[in-house]
Amino acid sequence: MPIDTAWVIRGEGERQYGYNAAEQLLALPEVSRPTAIVTLLDTIAIGAMQAVEARGLMIGKEIAVTGFDDLPTAHHLTPRLTTVRQPIWAVGKAVISLLVGQLNGEARPTQQIVLSPEVIIRESSLRDGYKITNAHLQIETQHERSIVSNQMVSTA
Repeated sequence: MPIDTAWVIRGEGERQYGYNAAEQLLALPEVSRPTAIVTLLDTIAIGAMQAVEARGLMIGKEIAVTGFDDLPTAHHLTPRLTTVRQPIWAVGKAVISLLVGQLNGEARPTQQIVLSPEVIIRESSLRDGYKITNAHLQIETQHERSIVSNQMVSTA
């Protein structure tokens, strides 16, 4: 699927930036408007959600919104915000381990540590026919039934 460059909006900021960027996307003609807004911070997603609501659109039904970081407020919003949760405890544990090793004089070569984030699917990205059960997303249509869990997608 080709990416429309009008859908990529770069800038800095928090909630107000999200609001303004979403306004730009929502001002596009309906035929070229994205059906989802993916942001790099939950606070930007909150601003985007406010812009979507100001336009009279239903979040999760007419347009999906997702964030990143899984801030505590993400599950208190209406609708609750789909987000990506970073493995903060694992990051801290790895950093402390590397630091203690350096303090103990351990010579370690440069290394790359890869930690997997977790997608937290909530109502801000659901459409009709989708429902959340037991922290999994069940997708049910006339033709297929899929279950999406942390790193696995299966179709029954």
